Amino acid sequence: MVRTPPAGPTTPGDVHNRVTGDHHAVVIQVGSVHGAVSIHSGHQPAVVTGLVSVVPPIDRLTIDLHGRDRLLDALADLTLRQDGATVVLHGAGGSGKTAVALALADHVLRRHPRTRVWWIDASTDPSLSAGFREVALNAGAPVDHVVAAWTGTRSPIGVLADALAAATGPWLVVIDNADDTRTHRPWLPALRQRTGAVVITSRDGNTDTWPPDTRLHPVGPLAAGHAADLLLALAPRAGTREQALGLARTLGGLPLALHLAGRYLRAAADLPPVPGLDLPVDFEHYRRVLREQFPRVDRLHLLGGGLADRALLTRTWELSLDLLADLGLPRARPLLRWLACFAQAPLPYTVVDADILAHSPLFQGITGIDVARTLTALTDFGLVDEVTFHDPRASTATTRCLLLHPLIREANRHQPDLLAAPHPYLALCTAVLDGTTTHLSTTDPDHLSRWAALAPHCEHVVDHVTRHGGLPPRWELFATRLTRAVALLAHLTGAHARARTLFGRVLDVRRRHLDEHHPDVLTVRRDLAWLGWTTATPEDTARRRAGIAALADDCAAHLGPSHPLTLACRFDLSWIDSCLERDPSTLDRHRDVIRAERAALGHHDVSGVTAQLTLVTRLWREAHQAAEPDTAAVRAEFTRLLAMLDDLEQHTDVHHRLPQGLVGLRATARELFARFEHWREHCGGR
Repeated sequence: MVRTPPAGPTTPGDVHNRVTGDHHAVVIQVGSVHGAVSIHSGHQPAVVTGLVSVVPPIDRLTIDLHGRDRLLDALADLTLRQDGATVVLHGAGGSGKTAVALALADHVLRRHPRTRVWWIDASTDPSLSAGFREVALNAGAPVDHVVAAWTGTRSPIGVLADALAAATGPWLVVIDNADDTRTHRPWLPALRQRTGAVVITSRDGNTDTWPPDTRLHPVGPLAAGHAADLLLALAPRAGTREQALGLARTLGGLPLALHLAGRYLRAAADLPPVPGLDLPVDFEHYRRVLREQFPRVDRLHLLGGGLADRALLTRTWELSLDLLADLGLPRARPLLRWLACFAQAPLPYTVVDADILAHSPLFQGITGIDVARTLTALTDFGLVDEVTFHDPRASTATTRCLLLHPLIREANRHQPDLLAAPHPYLALCTAVLDGTTTHLSTTDPDHLSRWAALAPHCEHVVDHVTRHGGLPPRWELFATRLTRAVALLAHLTGAHARARTLFGRVLDVRRRHLDEHHPDVLTVRRDLAWLGWTTATPEDTARRRAGIAALADDCAAHLGPSHPLTLACRFDLSWIDSCLERDPSTLDRHRDVIRAERAALGHHDVSGVTAQLTLVTRLWREAHQAAEPDTAAVRAEFTRLLAMLDDLEQHTDVHHRLPQGLVGLRATARELFARFEHWREHCGGR
């Protein structure tokens, strides 16, 4: 290879190389190459790939880094120590890993010019191999050793390791886009040196991917204030700081999205005011387009010039899913699509039930192990986060949940495959929510945290089913189970107006599809009647009681006197009368409900147990107030209550409908009984 003068005008520093002779092996470029490179053979023109630059592309840093000062300081300190440390900056696509690495390279080159900084693109196997070849040459490896190593007669990993071990002076290797472990893993032993520093950017945050002494630093979204600062720096004429904060929150602080929005708005400000060109030109308008017309956003970004897939919101996370599929996790894509169909809120892990998923055409044959492996991979690649949910109104219980970044969720919701066939996804959402909520109690404190976490998803899925055209009518009817569950929770937590609205929606839908006296319609009528009673004013109690009495008559007439719903309404009525203390026969009516339920079902159920609890409470109160209490009668009723709870042990389908879990209910009953026995022994009761 000889240096020859160019035939035409040149700029200072231009080098033109000509290769002569028969060359069928690799061509080695010693030094740095900027821009496109073409090698012309003496026989025929050809383009030889593999000549790459390992100079950090600092020119891609078009704006100061925001919100990463602490991380950047830590990385700079690590680089200065030169103790051979390896750091992995990991996060979802678009989280700004490359920007942090570029800022570090810029910092080191400006503050410590004696430090050599090499930048390697690991997005493909050829670019990674060529990058390491250039590093070996720059670090001082003999050219003949490099030629032999990269033509297959020596080990390139050994040559690289020897070159770095013998390198003089401080150095930093940055490996960018090292997402595929199969590509970069063989090279990692060569980078383990006593000196130098290595920084790797990757979407893979799985600790098992990296050597044990590797330090992993997550790179996540920016805080709202820093994100707004970035938007204002990119597009200073696009609005106020308050508007920038609003857009920053909508974008979830994701650096890629912030850069795209700011870059677009800066360009849009200079577009000619052509009639009919309805383009967002400020933060607020862009935010509306993002929320209402998400697929349009990437088309806006392209106005500023072509963008690679990694820089498009609708494509960047698809690259991660492509890689996961290639790594043997083909269900990662449909699972992420399905998770995106839920609300933008923490989703309990219990929803991802393999037994239910396996019955869907989307996940036929999937097992619990498959689900766990896929969710772990999605988490490792930053596509799903694990969070802990706690509702302070519920208890001290916490619920482990999944959470998608809002833009990752939106990008998946608008993918062509999901838009073309949404029905299986919606059907599965409805099925798992119904299965998860069916066995949750609305009175058990430990269940309330899960209820609070599930409620927004129930409402979201029901709303989606209701608005989605072309779905079978039975879907809307089935979805009312979820709406009713959320309404019951709202009633329990004191959100009475919301409960009334939701119960009303359920009743409207069921009346459209079912007979007026269908048990499912009458059940919601009971829900509304009971809500009316619990929120009634003293002046309204008579009317509310009359409504429940009329409902009990309807149930008896159309469902039969022994139907569980009829018995439940009869108990409601006797309980109300017991509270009003207007009818001394209410105790006998409680006993009638208990006997009728046992006769109809063959075992005790919720109405009977609740009636017995009420009976015990009423008798104990009367005994406490009596001059000569009949404690034997109270004791007999306590004994009967404990026997009923023992009977329910065999009927697990009833447990989730009890006032609290069976274990807790039995413990409460025994504690009350013990307190009663103590009172009886020390107060002279007979």
